[in-house]
Amino acid sequence: MHALLPPREEAARLLQEYLEHSIPLVPQMQIRVVELNDAHLVLGAPLAPNRNHIGTVFGGSLNGLATLSCWGLVWLLLHGRGAQIVIREGNMKFRRPATSEFTAHCPLPPPDVQRQFVEQFQRRGRAGLDLEAEVHCNGSRVAEFQGNFVAIRSAKAET
Repeated sequence: MHALLPPREEAARLLQEYLEHSIPLVPQMQIRVVELNDAHLVLGAPLAPNRNHIGTVFGGSLNGLATLSCWGLVWLLLHGRGAQIVIREGNMKFRRPATSEFTAHCPLPPPDVQRQFVEQFQRRGRAGLDLEAEVHCNGSRVAEFQGNFVAIRSAKAET
């Protein structure tokens, strides 16, 4: 695991706990951390609580999972540094319906980009990071997300 992130198993557990306790949507959607490794963070959710009126995954759920996969990666990079993290801009492209369990894959940026982001946050108390995620269902890409996330140092922020 990259030196900026907590150890893999601990990081996945910390993120899962934080998401469940801090974002009410997470338990409702039954979102879980599926995988965290040197390549990406993957979050997953089942169809049933995310189903729309025609039996496929609601577009808002696809967008929410993709957004949270990127947001979660930023949270992990800044864990313990007193950051409040918000999305500044996001764009979702829907390719095809998701008909069962779905996952969002957010690739880790290159180590130098991660390092620059963390260093800028530590120096200035504010930093931005562009991230992308793909949403998959049944082995196929069903949606793509691009977002810009901003971290701001806050004395009252919980990490």
